[in-house]
This record gives sequence, C-alpha cells and structure tokens, in this order.
Amino acid sequence: MTRTLEKSRTAEAAAVKLTPLRLFWLGVIGAVLGALAETAFMFLTRGHYYNRSSLLWGQFSLVWGAGAILFTLVLQRYVQRGTWAVFLAGAFWGTVFELICSWGLELCFGVIFWDYSHLPLSIGGRINLVFSCFWGAAATVWTLWLLPWLNGLLDRVPVRALRWATVFLLAFLLVDVAATCLALLRLDARQNGVAARTALDRLLDRRWGDQRLFDHFPNMRYMEKYYLEHPNFW
Repeated sequence: MTRTLEKSRTAEAAAVKLTPLRLFWLGVIGAVLGALAETAFMFLTRGHYYNRSSLLWGQFSLVWGAGAILFTLVLQRYVQRGTWAVFLAGAFWGTVFELICSWGLELCFGVIFWDYSHLPLSIGGRINLVFSCFWGAAATVWTLWLLPWLNGLLDRVPVRALRWATVFLLAFLLVDVAATCLALLRLDARQNGVAARTALDRLLDRRWGDQRLFDHFPNMRYMEKYYLEHPNFW
C-alpha cells in the first residue's frame, strides 16, 4: 500500500507543467508560504513576532519563492529515484542557492540578513548543516506533496482569470521589489556618509530611515560593522 501511494505521488510530481505562468504562481506561493513558515518558526522559538518578508509590503520571502522555482525546475529528475534522492538533491541545491543569496545581498546592498556562525557545522556563517537539512525537508514536501496539489489547483483556475491576476500581482511585486531595492541602496549610501542629493533620496530618508529599515528587517545587519563584531562570519 505504501509503495503504491509513493508511486502515485511520484507520478503526479513528475507530471507538473512548467510554463512561465505556472512557474510565476508557484514562486509566489512558495514566497508566501516561506515567509509565513519562518514567521511561525521565529514566534515558536523566540516568543516574539519577527517580520520574515523580503519586501517592504506584503509577506513575500524572495529566497523561498526563488527556491520553490529552483526545486520545481531541478528536482523533477530525482522524483522517480525516491524520497531520499529528492531530499539529498534539495539539501544540496538549497545550500548552494542560500550561499549565492548571502554573497549577492552583500555585494548589492552591503547588508547581512542571516548568520549561522553560532551554530555547529557552519561554513562562514552563510550555510549550516541544520539548515541544509531544512532545505532538504522543504524540497521533499514541496516536490512530492505540495507541487502536485498546487498543479491540480492551478489547472482549475480559468486561464483568462489567471492571466489578469498575474498582471496585477506582477505589477505590484515589481513596484514592491523596486521600492525595497531603492530603500536598501539608500541605506547603504547613508551608512557610507552620502548625503541626500535628490528628491527621491530625501523621500527615502523620511519614509524608510535606518531605524525603520532595521526594525522592518530585524535580522539585517550592516556589513562593515558586522564583520568587525563577528570575526567568524566571512
């Protein structure tokens, strides 16, 4: 019975449609689920609410959203090999992806959003064995359980309605991402002593000053100062 269910599940997972429209919605759903899951995890482990969204507006974790798309594209070839193959491949690719994200955020915005240097088996504070296992578990749940169900759910949505919803949501996300990037770039400029030169700079300073951004992204730290205080992070 168990083998029959697993074969059925792997067959459904392998049959997921990979159109751009479908990948967009899978990424959005993954971003929302990731942000909500991390928020719940932080509340259960620390007893306080911590914003885990990557953007200024809404609950969207871009790392988890991009991870969902990555898992959808990469892990299909492992489905027929069984659950452990999906888990190990998800742990590997999730870890590589998280490492790239850590470096990319520092290069683009001069900030650090996570640090695992206090955990055992951490590499430079950027990746960690425990969270690699989390990536593997998330990849397994996503690929073998959530993805087939979401695929069927999206099949039931009328194509015209899905396209219009995509236009509105994509427009909102583009504005959200642009505003977040501008706010973080302006934060980096302020940390380096660059005075406001344009009306946009002054607007960002008023609306999204240093303290408000650090409150909104509670795990975010400015890179140069953080390196000095945490020598185990590189």
